[in-house]
Amino acid sequence: MHLLPKQGWTSLLRLTLLLCLAAIMMLHPQQIFPAAKRGIDTWWQVVFPGLFPFFVISELMIQLGVVHFLSIFLEPVMRPLFNVPGAGALVVAAGYTSGAPIGGILTSQLHRQNLIDREEAARLVAFTNNASPLFMLSSVAVGFLHLPQVGWLLALSHYSANIITGVFLKYLSPPKTAPAAGYPLRTLFRLAVSHMEKARQANHKPFGHLLGDATKKAMQNILVVGGFIIVFSVLIEILTLLGFVKIAGAAIGYFLIPLGFAPDLLVPLASGLLEMTIGIKMVSESNAPFLQQLVCTSLLLGWAGVAVHAQVAAFTSEAGIPFGPYFLARGLQACLSGIITFIAGLSVLPFLSLEVIQVRPPSAWTLVLQSVKTMAAILGLLSCMSLMAVLRRSIRT
Repeated sequence: MHLLPKQGWTSLLRLTLLLCLAAIMMLHPQQIFPAAKRGIDTWWQVVFPGLFPFFVISELMIQLGVVHFLSIFLEPVMRPLFNVPGAGALVVAAGYTSGAPIGGILTSQLHRQNLIDREEAARLVAFTNNASPLFMLSSVAVGFLHLPQVGWLLALSHYSANIITGVFLKYLSPPKTAPAAGYPLRTLFRLAVSHMEKARQANHKPFGHLLGDATKKAMQNILVVGGFIIVFSVLIEILTLLGFVKIAGAAIGYFLIPLGFAPDLLVPLASGLLEMTIGIKMVSESNAPFLQQLVCTSLLLGWAGVAVHAQVAAFTSEAGIPFGPYFLARGLQACLSGIITFIAGLSVLPFLSLEVIQVRPPSAWTLVLQSVKTMAAILGLLSCMSLMAVLRRSIRT
């Protein structure tokens, strides 16, 4: 006869783990407190200014019906490229501009409003939770590597691998037609405006009320993201104290040492698998050859870290979106990013000056303004591609 049912043993195990974590935190406050402070600093200085404005803008675009407009108007380009509706263009633009986990948050919101189905949401969230370009060009290239000239190499590798991943994922689902692509340009525009007006009429609150709701929801989301960052910063410190990070690094060494990677990169990679930013910083401080540092940095940018995975899962699980395609995509993009960086690095690095320089990173508001411009540029590019697709079809017919 069992002393406890299966669920009872599971609950007991969780309680034991939590008590052990609490005990470690009380026994090592001198290590835990700085770890928590690092998490808070990362959230306040990097994540908050980079994500919060986009949370507000994206929520307003949904409430005002702009996403419903994009769902029709950008269908001719989004469906052939990624096999997702035109509404996914907002997620692509925001994800490629401001980084994770905004792709998971926006995809969940679109799924709740029935603008995308469950399968499309799973694929969309898989390739729209990227590292932001400004994070790579500023924090990584300038702040960690002190070589601004390699930022574009990392960004090119990262987004090339991401687009390849998105195109690959579309073949995992049956192709769907894009009805909007068959309309003439004038009809397509009128239909898109009609959908936007219907959505706006269904949500007839005044703009001030919508702005207040958007700000409140954005603040809730950004606090959840900050909580995850702080928790994982502390968790990584605990795992380091217990020696698990070194054990994980040794396991990684079985695969990378035969490929010629420096042993100095093993512990940074193990840390980066949990939290990307910490791992990349440790990689930049290692004594490994610079090309290997770039490859590992690109790999970690593609993987994003378990801390980011947990943030994305927290938002997508509430909407019932499967997590499997996202996890598959992270592994695929990490490998592709590393390979592209290695090939590009062999070709480009000999022509670059690798003299370390000290450059002051741009201010938070500068980053926000540049991100908004980038997001607008991406939506503009997708709109032009959609227009070209419709015009080409019109000429053929």
